[in-house]
Amino acid sequence: MTRRLPPASDDEAVAEASPAPAAIPVATAGLACGAVPAANTAVRLVLALVAGGPGFAARLAAWLAPVVAVVGVGVAW
Repeated sequence: MTRRLPPASDDEAVAEASPAPAAIPVATAGLACGAVPAANTAVRLVLALVAGGPGFAARLAAWLAPVVAVVGVGVAW
């Protein structure tokens, strides 16, 4: 049995943990992980606009703004 050294970087760690190494670049995977909450938030705001009107959509947008900011910083990090 041979011992393997730990990965030198986060990219190598992700590549080793992936079932298909180097098939998807880490940056692309990170972008996809950020696109999901963005699309979810956009759909929520459109539904709020349709169902409750502009006032309700504006209130919901104000409530979601801190969440969007935190997630945006997390994805950009």
